[in-house]
Amino acid sequence: MTDEQNSGDPGTKRQGIVVPVYVIVIVILILLAQLAALVWPREGIKVAEAQPTVDVFSRPTRTPTSTDTPVPPTDTPLPTATNTATPLPPTATPTETPVPPTATPEPTDTPIPPTPAPTRPPATRVPLTATPVPAQLLERIDLDNGEWGTGWAVVNYQTTDEGVEAPIVVIGDDGNRYRMEIGFLSMPESLAEVNRMWGFGGRGGASWNLIVFMRESMQWVSCPSEANVCYESKANSGQAVLTVELYFQDRVLESLLRSYLSGGMLGVTRNEYYWEIQHAVYDPICGAVPEKATIAIRFSRY
Repeated sequence: MTDEQNSGDPGTKRQGIVVPVYVIVIVILILLAQLAALVWPREGIKVAEAQPTVDVFSRPTRTPTSTDTPVPPTDTPLPTATNTATPLPPTATPTETPVPPTATPEPTDTPIPPTPAPTRPPATRVPLTATPVPAQLLERIDLDNGEWGTGWAVVNYQTTDEGVEAPIVVIGDDGNRYRMEIGFLSMPESLAEVNRMWGFGGRGGASWNLIVFMRESMQWVSCPSEANVCYESKANSGQAVLTVELYFQDRVLESLLRSYLSGGMLGVTRNEYYWEIQHAVYDPICGAVPEKATIAIRFSRY
């Protein structure tokens, strides 16, 4: 709004801007409100932003009244616990190696050749073999005297004054009593060796015979205690009989028993005294020792 004012000079006019009173009042109230807000601040209420300064010289415009909008309370962050545990190293996850699938063979239509009929093999002739016979003890065998015929060889034992045979007894390591018997091995090679040694004796003029006489005791001067096997011989030309007397020391009998109990009659042939016994038998016959075992010795409980 403009207003014309007259100066003192009646011929002169002065123009100016007239501000309404209510605008001035509003500006004063706003200034007072801002000053009061600075002196007495209100909690929880956000101070209204300052309004732009009204240009008093411009055309008055209606200014909207500001509204105080409350600010929402801010949440105070709570203290969080700090994880101080040392992290474990990651565990390697076992991996399974995939197994490649096995190709299934597809059936093929392959013709199967016909199987020839089995033929019967020709019979093979098996040569006959003699079944080995276990060694036995023979108390009497035949002797070949050549042109003089066939003689014999027997084993006799010492007798008591009453004419009863005196057995040769030895006590074993087990405390039992055993009776010893002597004779000839029944194997063909052993019998052949006996006759070979008998022929070396060269006896003639008759069909000679042999007696092996076992003594249970003796009083020979020619048999010292250090001798293992003792023997004597007698030849009777009238009866064509050669007698060989034998005596074994107790240590020899005990050793022979142990060999027999562990290996039988053939085990005795490996005894340390066995070849002394063969020497005692054949030295009076031909002065030599056979190359093969011929004497049989066995024991039985008594």
